[in-house]
Order: sequence, then C-alpha cells, then structure tokens
Amino acid sequence: MIEDIADSEGFWLGRVSFSRTGILLYASAATRAEVAPVRWLDSTGQVQRVVSPSISVSGQAETPRLSPDGNRLALTVAGDLYVHDLQRGTVTRLTFDAALNRHPVWTPDGQHIVYGSDVPASDDEFGIWWIRSDGSGQPERLFGERTPLQVFSISPDGRTIAFVRTGKDKGFEIWTLPLDLNDPDHPKSGKPEPFTGESLSQVDPAFSPDGRWIAYVSTNGAGNGGQISVRPFPPAPSAGRWQVSEDGAKFPVWSRNRRELFYVSSDNHIMVVRYTANEHSFVPEKPRQWSPAPLFRPTNNALWNLDIAPDGRRFVVLAPPESRSAEPTTVHATILLNFFDELRRRLP
Repeated sequence: MIEDIADSEGFWLGRVSFSRTGILLYASAATRAEVAPVRWLDSTGQVQRVVSPSISVSGQAETPRLSPDGNRLALTVAGDLYVHDLQRGTVTRLTFDAALNRHPVWTPDGQHIVYGSDVPASDDEFGIWWIRSDGSGQPERLFGERTPLQVFSISPDGRTIAFVRTGKDKGFEIWTLPLDLNDPDHPKSGKPEPFTGESLSQVDPAFSPDGRWIAYVSTNGAGNGGQISVRPFPPAPSAGRWQVSEDGAKFPVWSRNRRELFYVSSDNHIMVVRYTANEHSFVPEKPRQWSPAPLFRPTNNALWNLDIAPDGRRFVVLAPPESRSAEPTTVHATILLNFFDELRRRLP
C-alpha cells in the first residue's frame, strides 16, 4: 500500500506513526537515519547484513546478544527488547512498558532472557527481570533496588546471574545473584553476593563457558575503558587475579568452543587473547587484533555492542554508520488523512 517508507539501517525499522483518528505520518525512503547497522563481522574484516523485517518503531539497535544455538538475536530498540529469528526472518517484541529495558542475556537453554529495567517494582526503581524468549507469559521480577543496576552474564548452568550495581562510593561493583530454577517460568532469587573487593570500579562481567572464571573490566571511571582481568568463580579470598589486556579495554567475550577471550580495544577493534587454564591458574597470551574493521562507538560507551557466534568464526556487531552523501540529509514527511478508511477499502 505504501512502498516508500524509510527505514533505519540499524535494524530495518519503519519510520511511521499512526494517530487514533486515522492520520498516518511517515518519512519517505529519501530519509534515512544515520545509525549504526547491525552486521556480521569476520576476522578478515568482511561484513554482512543481518537481515531483519520492518517493525513499527524506529531507533538505534543496542546490546545485540545471540541465542545459545545462534539462530536468534536479542537486542534493545528504543528501550524495549526484541528477538529476531535469523532463520525465519521474524521479530518478537518482549516488553511493552514505558521503562528502559536493556542488556538482554540468554539462559543456557535459550528458553528465557534475563534483562535489566528501570520499571518500578514495589518500592524498587531498578530491577532484574526474567521473561520467556518466545514472548509468551509475563516478565518475572528477580531482584530490585533503588540504585542503578544492569545484567551482563549468566552462568552455564543458568543458576547464577552476574550484574553490576552502583557502589557506596558511586563507582560500580560486580555482584552475583543465585537462582532457584525448580520452576523455570517462575524462578526465585537468593541473596546477592559481591564478586570482588577491589577499590576500582568493576563492570562488564562475563562467565567463561565452563563457569569457572569471570572476566571483567576494572576502570577508574574516566570514560576511557579499563583493563580486562580474570578471576575464578566462585570467588575465594586467596584466589588470584590475572590481567589479560592493555589499557582502554572493555566488553570481554569468551569463545564458546576455543580457549580464546575477546574484548574491544580503546580504538574500537576486536582483540583476541588465547589462554591456558587449570584448577588454580589462568595463563593468558599476548593480545592481538582479531579483525581490521572497527566497531561503532555508541554515544553511551557502556552499551555492549557485540556478541560471538557459537562457532567462534564471526561476531554480530554494531558497525560504523555507512556514509551515503556529503550533502545534508533532507527529511521528507508525508501525512495521510483517513488512512483507516482507505485500509478498510483495500482489504477484503
């Protein structure tokens, strides 16, 4: 019916809005937002589009996370969570509230997603929530408090969540939250526990595939990233700490099938560190650049912008916007009156 609706390169988002009285407003295809597109990236620097259908919101796609089997992609658009089926080409919206929902994390079986939200929960302003990944059922609140918190990782057995909360000195601290999964659709959380006692802020925790280690970032809060370190899990007072990166690192990501740990460098390139590990020690090799292609730097530098495929051969990333023209972009807006009447006329 309307063939020239613009889309945003980030996630093929139709730029259209309706009123209750039947007025339709849309941006024509001559107008496109300069947002970071979601792409596949391999070690040679080659990129491919992650094909997505149009959905009725527009905005920058953020925090992409692949399901354990690699067939679905969870991400945030305009403060809501969506799951894109990469095989069927369908999109399922998971959240419908006015809150800011971010950082989706898949459970190991792919049946549920854990995420952080600022939706009010009783007397708590910020919460950790649990929802079915197919969109059925209602979100379940696992934990809430009045200080900001964000989910980052879940253990391979699905029974421990690693999250970040605001510390007493206004820095950030990594905590873990145990789960009782006797009823997977209605899990119960235990008492949260601190992961490290470091004086520096800690962010971006990531469980290793065997669940024995957590990689994370220690940062001074200056906004230039920090250093990737690895500690054993569960934590112990006498346990060691191993630094695996240089300054300016963020977003540690473990390979699912190789002894490799990835992260994003200060110049927004993916780095890789090979390692060996035994019961008591973690031995990293020297970091090297994994791909020559840079990633997109979000306006909010804390937003996770990549995830690794199960085979370890490529990442889904937010790539830099593709420049189309040196000329300023002209916005072409079209208003259609009585659109619902026209829709009823054309449809059987």
